[in-house]
Amino acid sequence: MIKCQNCDHDNPDGAKHCLDCGANLTTKKYKRTDDPVEELKADLAKLKKDNEATKKYLQEIEDARAEEEKKKGNNPDDPNAPKNPKPKRTLFGD
Repeated sequence: MIKCQNCDHDNPDGAKHCLDCGANLTTKKYKRTDDPVEELKADLAKLKKDNEATKKYLQEIEDARAEEEKKKGNNPDDPNAPKNPKPKRTLFGD
């Protein structure tokens, strides 16, 4: 069996393209996956890569949130800033 690196589909030996997503299986990065240890190593490497991408994405979200707070006048990096500033209340929404 040859596992597709793109979609993790198990393809029969000799397949040139993934039967599920159509990815090219003839490059050197594809190899037999009969060894469960090698399969687990490949899965772990993929999970680490996904985890790094998720961390990067969450950091981008946090940076964007902090930028929005600064635009509103709240500085999230200021240790003396109130944690939950109360909005100004007016009688008629002025």
